[in-house]
Amino acid sequence: MVSSGRLGDEEAIETIESIARKTSNVEIFGSAVHSLGIMHKPQLIPIILDLWNNTNRFSLPADKAMADLSCWSAMRENEGMIIEMNPTPEIAMKAIQKMQGLHGVDDEDRAIDALQKHLASPDQGIKILAIQTLAGFESPRVKDLLLEARKTETNPIILSVLENSLLKQGIVIINGKIME
Repeated sequence: MVSSGRLGDEEAIETIESIARKTSNVEIFGSAVHSLGIMHKPQLIPIILDLWNNTNRFSLPADKAMADLSCWSAMRENEGMIIEMNPTPEIAMKAIQKMQGLHGVDDEDRAIDALQKHLASPDQGIKILAIQTLAGFESPRVKDLLLEARKTETNPIILSVLENSLLKQGIVIINGKIME
């Protein structure tokens, strides 16, 4: 499987994905996910993300942790592509959230820059996802970005998401006043 991944063998993708979905052996799962990750293909990011979202099928905590780490590693192989929001912004932001939740991303500043662009999205779902994803970063820039977005936001749903995300950053808003 790993050789097929290194060679970027597109004909092997379906077989490798099937193995990853069906195996109960965490080492085989890890090899399959790694193989998908080293192919560096945007269409594989949603597959890896879906596999990562289903690692709870490994009943032993150590096996689940190994499966999660394998998925994180596969995503890290593709971090640049994900940060550039390729494949789609929704998938990319969900992948960044998963990566942040486990061990983070390497190029935090670049990720924050890419996410910042989506704070002005006309799509409410994208905007919410961008806010929630940014809230996972510890950079002081995030507080400033979220506070700035709050100044111009009029949608009460988005404002609520902003306030919850700012709370994660250590900023409490009471009756419209900012408390740090």
